[in-house]
Amino acid sequence: MLRHAARRAVVLRSPGSRLVAGAASRVLEVKSDAEYAAALKAASGLVVADFTATWCGPCKLIAPVFEQLSAAHPGVTFVKADIDTDALAATVAAAGVTAVPTFVFLKGGARLLEVRGADVAALKAGVEKHK
Repeated sequence: MLRHAARRAVVLRSPGSRLVAGAASRVLEVKSDAEYAAALKAASGLVVADFTATWCGPCKLIAPVFEQLSAAHPGVTFVKADIDTDALAATVAAAGVTAVPTFVFLKGGARLLEVRGADVAALKAGVEKHK
């Protein structure tokens, strides 16, 4: 399903994680607390974490924007985490996620910004400001 020829950037993945489908998407979908922690540890700059849910309409609407941003900003790590995945419960709780979608911006382990809702302008502005 993934088009490897379209992917030019090297992306570190932990076992079980997968890239979200998309022509040039670099979004890393994590499936466990350990994978999330590994993604943060491997990142050398800005990390934008998308806390989402499969049943969430606004999450589905903004997902293509998140993927496009990942393709446009190769120096930024984009991570997607489904809040309903039991193996991510500790991560979701630690991030304080109470609404979806919630985008958390981190750099060097420090939380820089949180964007709640499918706010395209705020998401793009956050990436531009903190990249």
